[in-house]
Amino acid sequence: MAETQIAARDEVRALYPWAETLGLGDLVSDLILDDASANQIVAEVRNTNQYKRTFPGMVGPDGRRRFGSERQYLDQVESYRDVLMAAGWYDPATDSPQDYAAFMDSGIDPNELRDRATIYKTLEAGTSELRDAFYVYAGMDVSVDDLFQAVVAPEFGQQLAAEYNREISSTGLDYETFITRATERNLEKVADTLTELEANGVVASGVAAKVRSVDPEFAREMMGAIANTGDRTLALDELSWSFQYAMLGSAATEAGLALPDKDTVEALRVAGVSRAQAARSYNRFSTQGEGLQGMVRRTGTSTGIDQKTYAMADMLETGSGVDLIARAEALENALGRTAGSYGTAREGDRLTQRSRRGLFQTY
Repeated sequence: MAETQIAARDEVRALYPWAETLGLGDLVSDLILDDASANQIVAEVRNTNQYKRTFPGMVGPDGRRRFGSERQYLDQVESYRDVLMAAGWYDPATDSPQDYAAFMDSGIDPNELRDRATIYKTLEAGTSELRDAFYVYAGMDVSVDDLFQAVVAPEFGQQLAAEYNREISSTGLDYETFITRATERNLEKVADTLTELEANGVVASGVAAKVRSVDPEFAREMMGAIANTGDRTLALDELSWSFQYAMLGSAATEAGLALPDKDTVEALRVAGVSRAQAARSYNRFSTQGEGLQGMVRRTGTSTGIDQKTYAMADMLETGSGVDLIARAEALENALGRTAGSYGTAREGDRLTQRSRRGLFQTY
């Protein structure tokens, strides 16, 4: 290769480094050997399948180039990719240049994609009750994608609202249908929460399966009992939380289903305690409750620690359980300290005391 040809090759590589990345280095070298001009080389490279697969959005539907250079194009693709990674949506196994071309064809730049990702994440985290209402009241299974589309495309939002109103007015909603739909949605939520907690080792394996296998009729009766307890009709979100509270508590502690205490449910709901937080608390009570009861008994009090008392103390830091647990733990710590030759010590769940002769007495 002549010196002038080497210089031409180096110039092309410096101007278009992506050509080497696409495996087109040999093509560039061959064209230079054939004394092709820089413009000819670029035209040949842009006509290859490798180029077309990598830069499918370089030219718009109107035939105009969108970017001044391939480097600008690749920088924009990288910006798209950064947004997807930040949102947790990026999967290198399915990454495709066509996806980024679709953004370009839709007129969505990286900044708008970031805004849309924020909207979607907000809808995903905060519209559970709204989606439940669509299903319970109108039998419409509305997804986060549907709500997102309603936000970014107002005409779709109008269609969604019109369909909801049409379903409400044409079919009506009787009590049995209301209870059945509410039970279906909330059983699914409880099972999903427990499945996630099982995966993280927070609750015992198999708990979610037990919830999924609950007799639907019994679950409906449970929901109906909650709905008809008290002196007022519960709103859907209140009813849902009460049912989930009962299911999570019974599943995590492996107790039988029982009606929840509505005051406790309301306090937890208002405080924003999530399903996962509640399940963790119930699971702690299940695994540590017996030891805690022993600690409380050693304070000399006749008051015990039940699930409600523990839940209020653990999740809301309120109620009689806070002081009771604090006193019990303080006494355990005091008994566990060494005090001269007769100091007490802890052996598992037992208290022991060493005498001057080195013997242990166990309580």
